[in-house]
Amino acid sequence: MRESQKNPRLDYIDQVFAPESEVLKKVRQEAQNLDREGMQVQAFEGQILKLLVHLARAKNILEVGTFLGYSSIWMAEALPEDGRMTCLEKSEENAQKAQSFFEQAGVSHKVNVLCGDAEENLQQLAKEEFDLIFIDANKAAYERYLDWSMQRVRVGGLIVGDNTFLFGNVYLPQEEAKVSKNQWSAMRAFNQKLAEAPGFVSAMLPTDEGMTIGMRLN
Repeated sequence: MRESQKNPRLDYIDQVFAPESEVLKKVRQEAQNLDREGMQVQAFEGQILKLLVHLARAKNILEVGTFLGYSSIWMAEALPEDGRMTCLEKSEENAQKAQSFFEQAGVSHKVNVLCGDAEENLQQLAKEEFDLIFIDANKAAYERYLDWSMQRVRVGGLIVGDNTFLFGNVYLPQEEAKVSKNQWSAMRAFNQKLAEAPGFVSAMLPTDEGMTIGMRLN
């Protein structure tokens, strides 16, 4: 999630590498109508996710935090026809809207949306193995999401966390941060843990909001 802002460099990247489909434009417009465009990734970040799906040869994806399905569509389009994505979304209203957009995008047969608390739904998925796990949900729970994901991503699979700059707060002293202490602590722990985790190789992309990526090696 990020604040909407004009950035000529990112606009150029969007235009050249990440032109939006008509459905993606509809999703973005709906988010604007709700005054919540910052709740979803930008187009170039969607294209990064799409590329990561291909690089990981992913067939089973988990998304923690779906909102209206913008990032989900980018990733689902990269899945093979027999691939599948599980999307966790707390709001039933958002989940219904996302499902409608999945149908319009022609990817609904690949996507299963689970409503409710993400951590409760993760317990239901504890026996599954995923090729790529994308985390873009409750910031205060990022470390717990990571602990779960490190056990459930396959060797060679990817864990991707969005907003890992925490809106410009993660690198500030806690007393200067304009987010809760729980959010600040959880995001710093997320980045540090993934950076140092044995059996993982990780990096952070300096997008506006930060995107941290870790690959499981063994």
